[in-house]
Parts: sequence; C-alpha cells; structure tokens
Amino acid sequence: MYVIFELTRYYIMFYLSEMKLRLFIIISCSFTATNAQNIKSIGFKGGINRSNQEWNYNNISVDSKYQARNFGSYFLSADFFAKKYLSVVGDLGYISKGRALTVQITDDVGNYLGFSKFVERFSYLTFNPQIKFHYDIHKFSPYLFGGPHADLFIKHKDHISNLSDNKTYYTNPKGNAIILGITYGVGCEYRAGRYGLQIEIQDHHDLTPVYKNSNLSITGTNYIITLGLKYFLHKI
Repeated sequence: MYVIFELTRYYIMFYLSEMKLRLFIIISCSFTATNAQNIKSIGFKGGINRSNQEWNYNNISVDSKYQARNFGSYFLSADFFAKKYLSVVGDLGYISKGRALTVQITDDVGNYLGFSKFVERFSYLTFNPQIKFHYDIHKFSPYLFGGPHADLFIKHKDHISNLSDNKTYYTNPKGNAIILGITYGVGCEYRAGRYGLQIEIQDHHDLTPVYKNSNLSITGTNYIITLGLKYFLHKI
C-alpha cells in the first residue's frame, strides 16, 4: 500500500511539473508567434552569471560567508517593433543560480586537516520580455533595456568536494516553482549588413525568493555578462 501511495505521489508531482513546463513554453512561444511579422532580428547570446545567495534563517544565527560562483547562461533572443529609438526584446534562455561555501575541517584537538567545499546550483528556464532604448551611431548602437522576468525551476544540484578530493553529487528537488523579478542593464551592438555582434551587462534581480519555508528564506543576486550574434531579417 505504501509503495502504491509513493508511486502515485511521484506521478502527480511529475505530471504537475510537466504541465508547468508546457504552460511556460506555450506562453513564450505565443508571445513570439503573435508578433512574428514584426520581428526585426533573431540571435543567440551566452555568457557568465556571477551569482551569490543569502540564506536567512528565522530561528538560528549562522555566521557564514558565502562565495559567489560563475555559472553559464544562454539565451535565444528576438527584437520586435523596431522604432527609431525603441524596440521590444524577448529573451528565452537557461540560467543557473547558486553559491559556494568553504568549510575548514579540524580534529578533536583543533589540528587543521583540510577543507571541504560546498557548491549549490539551481537551474531555470527563463523568459524575459524587455523594453530597449537605443541610439544609433553609424554601425554602433548603444542601448539600455529593462523588463520583468519569470524563471521556471528545472533542477537543483549540490556538489561537495571532500578531503580526498572525491566528489559527491545528489539531486534534491527543492526551490520555488517560479521566481519573478526584473532584469535591467546596458549593451552595445555592432551591425555589418545582416549580421550583428553585441555585448550586454545585466542585473537579473529576483523579487521572490529562490526557496522559502517557515525557517529559511533564500534570496540571490545575479550579474550576467553575455556576448551574442544576431541576424537581421531586413537590410538597412
């Protein structure tokens, strides 16, 4: 009876996660398809997310200094409704968030034995619609951008390195299903014919916690720098 209950529970959890993913993809694709005739350019960009987290406990005091970690971030991007100084951008991508903690290990009498390093990683599918303000100077176009983002939780992984430098991986499915926030930053684009290169720096700022229960709330900071390649659908 217990086995049947557990199988049923895992099936329901899997079904709900599949439904959330489908809904997320439908909304993202609908946004793109509805405005397909107004697309100015499409592109791909990738880079590094400098991420850190604060673990705030309600009932205990923990004096730990977490270290920021670099994670990869990748986006498919499209520009819509291009005007002289304004356009709408839709980014659909993959982003990882997390932190690291190094713990010194001693024996019973305080002799130093080494250290253990703990790295935590949360992975998300993210959708970022943005307003982009740009100013064209010959082939260059510096710009500012900003807008909301919605991050759909995919998985959580912990990585532990012990004294003998072995590594243990385990998956723990925790984390809020969707994180809401705002994204803003600066960038510059260079266009040559129908192709373009771009660089961006952005703050992927979360407004809702990565994880929260009655005893713990996890919030994060994420600074992303990306390089990208674009293809323009229309000539200048």
